[in-house]
Amino acid sequence: MKRRLQYYLFIILPLLTACSDMAYDMEKGVNKDITLFQEEISAPLGSVGPITVGSLLDKLGSATGMGDLLDEMLTVEEDGALTIEYGETFYTINAYEVERQLPDPSVAQEWSPGDQYAMVGGIGSLLGMFGMQTVNQHIQILGSNPLRDDVPVTCTAKYSYMDGDETKSVDIPELSSFTLYDIVPIELVTLDIPKDITSTIDDVSMEDLKFSLPANPASNIFDNEDKVFFSLDFKYKCGLAAGEDMELSLDDISTGDISLPVGEYQVKKCIVFMQLESTVPLAIGVSNIRAIDKEDVVINADFTLAGGTKEHPAITEFEVSIEALEGTIPDINEVMLDLKLSAQPGLGPEPITADQGILLKSSSAKLLGGITIHQKK
Repeated sequence: MKRRLQYYLFIILPLLTACSDMAYDMEKGVNKDITLFQEEISAPLGSVGPITVGSLLDKLGSATGMGDLLDEMLTVEEDGALTIEYGETFYTINAYEVERQLPDPSVAQEWSPGDQYAMVGGIGSLLGMFGMQTVNQHIQILGSNPLRDDVPVTCTAKYSYMDGDETKSVDIPELSSFTLYDIVPIELVTLDIPKDITSTIDDVSMEDLKFSLPANPASNIFDNEDKVFFSLDFKYKCGLAAGEDMELSLDDISTGDISLPVGEYQVKKCIVFMQLESTVPLAIGVSNIRAIDKEDVVINADFTLAGGTKEHPAITEFEVSIEALEGTIPDINEVMLDLKLSAQPGLGPEPITADQGILLKSSSAKLLGGITIHQKK
């Protein structure tokens, strides 16, 4: 379960650390027009971005233990939507076994395997435990038939979901009568779940399932050495969004190598002012920032990046103060921080897409105390 949680969260967390890398790199884009105020210098920095969810997927795949999960579950659609897809066979039986169950195989007859159920929404239930929500749900039902003859099938089909504490069921009339006609699984129906159903689909049922079989079905198998099974399968696909009650705290998150080359400036204190634009539909609270292996360095910055959308980006302004308790600030190579992820009030269940991201629109740095500037050619 821990790996599953990391899988969804790591889609969002690197956005913050990637912005930190570019925002603080004073070797890139520092404006040479600086203003001296006795023992301080103000220097405007350039803008960077956008840094998108999609641009970070390759980096995520190379992270320890993350690549297989991404390859297995995550799909980026043509419109940029991030979706989770998986499927299973929820009923299968060997045609020879079917014939053994028939009272008289020599005559065509109707045969019933009983009621069948497919548990669909396991991943959605897991996401719900952590405040995430499925959106844009789709269920595809497929079936295969190993016989040369077509096999008509009837049943009473439904899908169910939780509405508060109540289980609700919805009929699937397209599956009341269908035909299995190929040894390869064919699509029987694709269900686009209404958007007003905000909980994950729990299961699909086929009750009173009946197959109309030809005489001697085992003698009618198309490929005796390979395809000998009747099967009913499902494929499930959904998008990801933050649930309205989502509130998840993550402590001791490393930014990795951020390469903050402050040491050469020999300053006691540095304040960075930033303005970020976000189209990621999550509020990201940042606190308890500390430099690794730099006990004499204090970093003060508690802020929340507001979540937005592509149509309505959110702008957040904040500042980060870095101060040396003794001497001057050394180079900082890695930072640890605590994060709090939550739904952005007023956005609703906004899907997460690959082209959402964070743009550093503007920033400036103020260096204070004992400044030494080394001119570079």
